[in-house]
Amino acid sequence: MAVSHVFSNARADWTGTVTIFNSQASTTTTAATDLVRPVDWDSAHNEFITLGGNTSNASTVSGTNVVLHGLGGVTLVGSTGTIGISVAPGTASLWHAFADNAIGFNVLNNGRVFVMPTPTPIVAGRRGDVQMDRLCRPFFLNDGIGTTGTFTWSHSFGLYTRNASTLSLLYSTSNTQSVTYDPTAITSLQGVKLMTIPWTTTIPAGYYYAVIIESSSTSIDDFVFQPMCMSKGNVNNVLSGFWNSASTRVAANPWGWGTHSVTSSALPSSMAISDINASNTGALFQPMWFGINGTV
Repeated sequence: MAVSHVFSNARADWTGTVTIFNSQASTTTTAATDLVRPVDWDSAHNEFITLGGNTSNASTVSGTNVVLHGLGGVTLVGSTGTIGISVAPGTASLWHAFADNAIGFNVLNNGRVFVMPTPTPIVAGRRGDVQMDRLCRPFFLNDGIGTTGTFTWSHSFGLYTRNASTLSLLYSTSNTQSVTYDPTAITSLQGVKLMTIPWTTTIPAGYYYAVIIESSSTSIDDFVFQPMCMSKGNVNNVLSGFWNSASTRVAANPWGWGTHSVTSSALPSSMAISDINASNTGALFQPMWFGINGTV
């Protein structure tokens, strides 16, 4: 950053000697280089800058051209009359929205559209990007089914952004699982199993609304359980309105948490927040999921 005179004098510099008046009003001669000449109008200034707050190395900087230098994740962007400073967000390789919540189990809900506000994780003190190569869904298969057969069910997962009162689909993935079960030989299905959906993607830092839809063509879904978040709502996991007001259908806790007013087998391209119901039984009993990358 160099500072110089804006005014420019295009006249040629004097050379040699110049006759001038001295302090006694008598004429004398002096070297032209001892006088202020046009070149001096265009000269640079020596700058002195003091740094405060969190500093490193020297706290003062001086010179005729002080350079601003972006270090680490800081990027400097120059344009006419403007210097832009930006810091790239960190990147998380694990996105576990319900890591600190109490967990329970519930059966699959055919066609129910679960909506949950989900910001990206905090990385190095600020909201970061998420890099994942698969989406994980924990499930548990009841080993007391009593019959043998095969069933399939599908999972759809979407991330929505909010504009005023409307949620719009931005990212999505889906997968269909097929399981052959036998109550006499179910060892490979016992315990909580992670079913993964391949999904290599980077989610920019931000605030999103995660939406999950599950569906099955068979009644066997009554025997498939999934971990759910139990930390919100009352014993029925519902929200009944606002304090000191009559019970009512609401879309809050936080705003936009609940289930859509209609069932669906596919992710809608958009939905109104007013259609998200937090007072349906189990509306706040959200299915668990997490994004993961590599071996994390």
